[in-house]
Amino acid sequence: MSAMIFLFFLGLFMLILGGDSFAEHVSALAARLRVPPIIVGATVAAVGTTLPELSVSVKAALSGAGEITTGTAFGSIICNSCLIGGLCALLLPSSDLWRKDIVKRLFFFLLAACFIALSAAKTEELGVGLGIILLSILAIYALTNRQDNISGANINSERPELICVGLLVGAAALYLGSGMLVDNGILLAEIIGMPPKTVALTFIAAGTSLPELTMAVFAARRGRSGLAIGTLIGANILNLLLVLGLPAVITPIAADREIYRDITSATVAMAALIMPPAFRGRTYRWQGVVLLLMYAGYIVINFI
Repeated sequence: MSAMIFLFFLGLFMLILGGDSFAEHVSALAARLRVPPIIVGATVAAVGTTLPELSVSVKAALSGAGEITTGTAFGSIICNSCLIGGLCALLLPSSDLWRKDIVKRLFFFLLAACFIALSAAKTEELGVGLGIILLSILAIYALTNRQDNISGANINSERPELICVGLLVGAAALYLGSGMLVDNGILLAEIIGMPPKTVALTFIAAGTSLPELTMAVFAARRGRSGLAIGTLIGANILNLLLVLGLPAVITPIAADREIYRDITSATVAMAALIMPPAFRGRTYRWQGVVLLLMYAGYIVINFI
């Protein structure tokens, strides 16, 4: 069992490193190829932090563990919104949020959640049709973003061969890390008698949200908590559109009755994070306390 625990956390560590390397070098490649900043800015920041979730969800779907795919996606949304968003709001409330941008992002999240719920109700699975719809919404979402900069001042100076090596190393780390995390997570769940979905909703979801946590901490230290909240919201949207959309296109994912509870929990968590900024253009310390209490209650309920 100790070997499984070691491999589980080793896989998590490789996911974090691989996601960071892959996102950094994708940004550099996009800059060298002169991809429009609107596309890079709208996708790289949030995609970079959701690469671990995406790797785990695809690996789980291919392994026939659909409950880990859905658990990772919804669990990450709840962790991003309640734990990381709560910490940001509590430690450094933000007053620099654009209300119109927040409302637009909420629209895309609710649209994706509705399509997922309808697909689960009608077909009892998240199939290819739903995956195509979610990825199409993702394309529209990317095109409607208006970020005009690429983070990183000197990414154009990196040599092409180093960019390719970085992409390969990042991709390999993501592939190997997701395999170790999913395989050993399932085995550990069986040994301790915990459902794999509970493991995905808690341990795996929290682990794959570490990039978002790291980003939020660094942003808050620089006095840019608004950037942290914005990226968390973007990552939540991608958890529905990409982390569930791509595996659904690859292979249908069974949707049990518990998926409605997961969708509801994720939507409530997103609403608790996004509603004060949507109405007031800022976050509050009291909101951070509420979000952290919600996450504590969510963890307790899952284990009970």
